[in-house]
Amino acid sequence: MALRPEDWLNHINRESKRAFTNGWSRFSMEWGKWSSEMNRHLQMRIKEGDPETPRLKVVFYYWVLMSQAIEFAYKKKIGQPINENRFNEVVTMLEHIKESADQGVWPEVSLHEMEVALGVAGVE
Repeated sequence: MALRPEDWLNHINRESKRAFTNGWSRFSMEWGKWSSEMNRHLQMRIKEGDPETPRLKVVFYYWVLMSQAIEFAYKKKIGQPINENRFNEVVTMLEHIKESADQGVWPEVSLHEMEVALGVAGVE
């Protein structure tokens, strides 16, 4: 049985807690192994037209943002400067998605929002 989008959010939260606790980078083997598997699984379900596709896209977006938050925390831990404005934006978006999903009202994610999160907005 495939995990529901809510289950994926919970899984991302559990794994991110481990990453924050252990001071991992988003490029660490520990974060990368499970998250790359999840990414492939989500992409496959979306490509196949899963009925949960809109919510799975939100999960994917949440995962991208959480990966960025993990990297901000890692850089801060090792003394590298971070963009505080972008960090605050990421945290705000994560909180919004989590609160919305907890209330059963999943936000829609626009292509532009996804491109901004992925850092490819405006790239041709």
